[in-house]
Amino acid sequence: MRGYDRDKFPTWLDPDGDGCNARQDTLISDGTRVRRGAHCRILSGRWRDPYSGIVYHRPSTLDCDHVVPLANAWISGARSWTAARRTRYANDLGVLLMTSNHLNRQKGDSAPQEWKPPRHAYWVTYAARWIRIKTRYHLAVTRSERAALRAMLRA
Repeated sequence: MRGYDRDKFPTWLDPDGDGCNARQDTLISDGTRVRRGAHCRILSGRWRDPYSGIVYHRPSTLDCDHVVPLANAWISGARSWTAARRTRYANDLGVLLMTSNHLNRQKGDSAPQEWKPPRHAYWVTYAARWIRIKTRYHLAVTRSERAALRAMLRA
């Protein structure tokens, strides 16, 4: 973790210039019946937390999770990236997922060998997404991480 600072990954920007930041775009893409107000403020909708299966109706009960956490990306290779590439990663909708505040905080910076979604039915999807993100961004995978991912894929 030497040199890691979350501020090296500027988040909640509007990379596509549509007036909605990455968190708002994730709320929109992960939700149904999403209502927006002025300046892309998300007013309401319906979101199924893939980690738990619980349905939420208030955006304030949700966090925008980096499936591969920023700290994990850092130690896996992002420390050598340019600031622009770290910014792109931090706001990439392919990396982001809406989940409950509670589970996002429980997960923290954990890798699959340290934390798995409590909903076993989501393990294969989670592992596959983790692998896609690591592959797309050319991030390293540890032996224990690989073993945990394999176990999740077999689930």
